[in-house]
Amino acid sequence: MDQQEIFNIVVSVCGFLAGWILNNIYKAIKVLEDDIKGFPHYYVTKEDYRNDINDIKQMLNKIFDKLDHKVDKWERLGKSTNMDTLSIVKFGDKESLGEFLFENGVQHLLFWETLTDKGQTYAKFPITDANIDNLDDWLLAHQTEHQALSTYLNLDNPFNMLDVDFKSENDFYDWLSTHYNIHTQIASVLGLT
Repeated sequence: MDQQEIFNIVVSVCGFLAGWILNNIYKAIKVLEDDIKGFPHYYVTKEDYRNDINDIKQMLNKIFDKLDHKVDKWERLGKSTNMDTLSIVKFGDKESLGEFLFENGVQHLLFWETLTDKGQTYAKFPITDANIDNLDDWLLAHQTEHQALSTYLNLDNPFNMLDVDFKSENDFYDWLSTHYNIHTQIASVLGLT
């Protein structure tokens, strides 16, 4: 073999190796490019992230506003009752019904605390946690608390709170009126008016 043949073989082997290396680099780059194209499907874009964070902040602000509103009501409560909220609820108005349910729960808590301070207790139910769209469970718990209050305070047994159809405007307002009168009587006997 002369030097020219050896040179040609070395250049050919080097060329083959260089081609093989370049081909593998090209394949690796192609795989990386395919992976990069898939990023938007697997990772959140910066803009989507910012939008989601803004939505979360808005939700949290609404929650904090509601909590502040409830704290204000609790601070306002002190040791008295706000009977107006029990009487101004409007038929079909979920917002005023929600206010009614909250104030009613606050009053029941105040009734319970007042009796507990006097050494009398009864089963306390979470009647502030009512589902506005389905009040059946709330009515049962509410009825049970009113029966206990009637017993401890020697009041007439309360009307049957379960016998109401809140979808009927007449039933709704009749129930509210009777319930308002009972709460007024309880608050008076406990000295909360």
